Amino acid sequence: MTQVANPNPHPVQPRNGFGITALVLALVGLVFSIVPLTGFIALILGALAVLFGLLGVARTRKGVATNKIMSWIGAGLGALSLVVGIWGMVIVFQATEKLVRDLDEIGTSLQAPPAPGIGNTAEGVVPAAPGNEVEPGAGVVRYEVDGTGTAMSINYSTGNGGGFSSESVSDARLPWSVEVPVDTDGFTSYSLMASNDEDGGTLTCRILVNGQVVQEATSKGPYQSAMCMK
Repeated sequence: MTQVANPNPHPVQPRNGFGITALVLALVGLVFSIVPLTGFIALILGALAVLFGLLGVARTRKGVATNKIMSWIGAGLGALSLVVGIWGMVIVFQATEKLVRDLDEIGTSLQAPPAPGIGNTAEGVVPAAPGNEVEPGAGVVRYEVDGTGTAMSINYSTGNGGGFSSESVSDARLPWSVEVPVDTDGFTSYSLMASNDEDGGTLTCRILVNGQVVQEATSKGPYQSAMCMK
């Protein structure tokens, strides 16, 4: 009896590396995001996890990988690590800004009292007249995403004063934009990340503060991401 040789003696192994890498980077990023001082590390690892997770999903859709759920989990946890990392950096910057202000106030209080004269009293400087206090600056930050198709995901966050907000949008038709009120006199931080879908094309993210462009980035290709930070 003649035996027919197996045309495929060595079955192709699934290429699950991207999904595994995304999950590992996301988990490590979440560990670093717990400590505000290492928030920048969590931010970098989270961004990489999102990128590898989307690449892993792309491989599963092509049939060369089998860990679609792991890839999505890695991308999702990576986005969480990215957001928490930004929040940690906001806390560090706010604490630094407060420390600088406190040191300035201490230095001012240690200065010798001014001699009596015009605009002064024997007890010290005459208090400023009511109504001369500086009001917080009201402003608007605008997040924009332009492109040739549909953005698979858009994530934007705003750190302003003592607050922090983060939002996500899925399958957004382009062009897309949103405005958020901010206090431009206080510490502010902005981030915007947009990811392309499987159809690819050009994707541009843009951050404007009071109508002025402060950050812009462009990416091209399936599952590629454009990231703007200020």
